[in-house]
Amino acid sequence: MTRTRSITFLASATVPVLAALAVAGCASSSASNTSRSSAPPRTANGQSATVGVANENLGNILVDSQGRTLYLF
Repeated sequence: MTRTRSITFLASATVPVLAALAVAGCASSSASNTSRSSAPPRTANGQSATVGVANENLGNILVDSQGRTLYLF
């Protein structure tokens, strides 16, 4: 076998494996989506969870019902 032929063989064997991995990685699982509940999230004491936006010097900040920062960007 010549060098060019062995490189071509290796490349042709690698492409289907990489394509299968890419397809498997991009596929979504329907089993994880079926377990979601439509009920609103609850806090530890049983009340409905609320989220708000606070306007600070840094911009809009996502806060919980007690004013604690949930997300800052």
